[in-house]
Amino acid sequence: MIPLVIGAAILYLMSQDRTVNRVKEALEEWQTDVDEDRTEADYRAELAEFLRDDDCYLIEESGLRRGRRDIWIKDIDSETEVVIELKLNLSSANEVRRLIGQIASYSEQAKAIFIVLIDPDRNLSDELEISLQALQCKDKVEIVYFEPDDDDDYDEEDD
Repeated sequence: MIPLVIGAAILYLMSQDRTVNRVKEALEEWQTDVDEDRTEADYRAELAEFLRDDDCYLIEESGLRRGRRDIWIKDIDSETEVVIELKLNLSSANEVRRLIGQIASYSEQAKAIFIVLIDPDRNLSDELEISLQALQCKDKVEIVYFEPDDDDDYDEEDD
């Protein structure tokens, strides 16, 4: 995992808000195997289970139709809301545009938005980062990358 783009507001919020801090730290600790047989729903369920906490409500696929958040976390004792969008194999410009639209629509309520990219096309992840810079909410957004280990490609039978 390589956190790459960290919004300035997230750094500040981590020191001010326990929910944002807990989610950020959990994403740094979460380890998963990138496997071509797994679906986005598999990763979302695994991550949601890892993030569950008694101090927060956590709902998978919260919202209606296009405004559906992959993971929505709300602190029980405060108004803090954190949204996580998880994308497996980000592979088209249309997906990037749709993701940018989702982020913009969540930004009014969410204190922080984390985008978890699992094995993305690097050109499209760069396009996503550039597109995020145009949003007013860019400081609320952090992108976290999970990519296959190079060791996974090694086959002992090739010796």
